[in-house]
Amino acid sequence: MRTVLSSLALVLALVSAPAAMAKGKAPAGMPKGLRALLANAAKTAVKGKPQPKGAPAECVDLAGSWKGSCTDSDGETYDDELVIEQDECQSMTFSGFGINIGGAMQLSGIGEGFNYFLTMFPRWNASRNVLRLHDNVSFMGGNDEWFVLGRGTTEYSLLEGKLIGKSHSTSETVGGGGGTYEYWDECTYTK
Repeated sequence: MRTVLSSLALVLALVSAPAAMAKGKAPAGMPKGLRALLANAAKTAVKGKPQPKGAPAECVDLAGSWKGSCTDSDGETYDDELVIEQDECQSMTFSGFGINIGGAMQLSGIGEGFNYFLTMFPRWNASRNVLRLHDNVSFMGGNDEWFVLGRGTTEYSLLEGKLIGKSHSTSETVGGGGGTYEYWDECTYTK
């Protein structure tokens, strides 16, 4: 399963290819290990806070079983499936991965040859028709021979009955050849 969750995509790409990141190169896309990795990750969720005064009471309903096509920054096109469950405007589950909107969430763990730490801040825009996932991620691996810092934003919205997912992330590698990496993808889904 591939999904536009920017820094999560980077975490999951590392699970399948830590050697590539040690050389400062990030593999394209996300491997299918999303559910297994997230099930084994240490999770800490902070309850969401209410939206500020003046924010609309309603939000866009993104719930459903979605199938779509995606394109990424490496020019690859791929098919994707995403199941979203939505509890009003406070929380969502993306193919089994739960988030509290307005709060913060942390994931940390150990992959093959590296450690990672991710912090995500899910928020609605002011009109509550776009869900934004802001995230920061860090990795250390190769017996402390390399370190990666990354950050990104993913957005989900509806356009003419289609779910649109867009992500953009940047990362910098220190050691292991160093370098910076920019990743984006965009998906269009239908029910």
